[in-house]
Amino acid sequence: MAHNTTTRITAAALVAILFGGVQLQSTGNPTRQAGDILRTEQVAEPREPAAETSPAPELFEAETAPPAERHDDDLAAEQHDLTAEQQGLVDWATARFETAGLALPDIRFEFSATTIDCHGHKGLYYAAEQRLHMCSMEKKIMLHELAHAWANLELSDDDRERFVRFRGLAGWNDQSHSWGERGTEHAAEVIAWGLMDVAPHVRWVEDGVESFRLLTIPDSDVAELSAGFELLTGSESPYRSASEWQPTDAGFSPETLVRGQTG
Repeated sequence: MAHNTTTRITAAALVAILFGGVQLQSTGNPTRQAGDILRTEQVAEPREPAAETSPAPELFEAETAPPAERHDDDLAAEQHDLTAEQQGLVDWATARFETAGLALPDIRFEFSATTIDCHGHKGLYYAAEQRLHMCSMEKKIMLHELAHAWANLELSDDDRERFVRFRGLAGWNDQSHSWGERGTEHAAEVIAWGLMDVAPHVRWVEDGVESFRLLTIPDSDVAELSAGFELLTGSESPYRSASEWQPTDAGFSPETLVRGQTG
């Protein structure tokens, strides 16, 4: 009588039977015998590529963009959006530069009724776009911003360095310095002073000595401003010179006259 036998096959024996003792070879790994525990390297599952995100726009992105090609016809068309008063201010200011022989680039003019649109300023000039955004109707502000446009067009690095040294400043447009310590702002104030129809001076009395100066920048008596204007432009202002000024009210706007006294 046949006897029924139960054969138990271990996992190792099963592997041996299936693979018949065949040696398993893996590149770069030692030879493994059948029945050895096979270890496989974990391979990370491919991930979906991260969605591209656009970088946050820079606050003054337009200033870093190259200027678009412009034509006289395009510029003229853009100015049609200005009111008669705004156009009158543009015409008056650009004529002052022309009379002084100071060339300006083609500029796109924009006006707003609030300084919010000018980031808290009364005016901003964007050199890369040749765009002037006015948030004021003040003549001096317009001349100041146009002076930035003129300087950006006409002044070389050597010209700027020479003016910085003359004014005793640290640099031309170093944003780590305050507004009143930048050469570019001093230059704009000097040019605006030279082209204004009514000088934006105040009468100043210090230790009993009377003088006229600007409140916006230091070292701004008439002689210093005249010398600065000539250094920048190569000529005197056609509207004023140091020799014309006397300590009188003539030629000064009454609302700009204040008296200071140091103790």
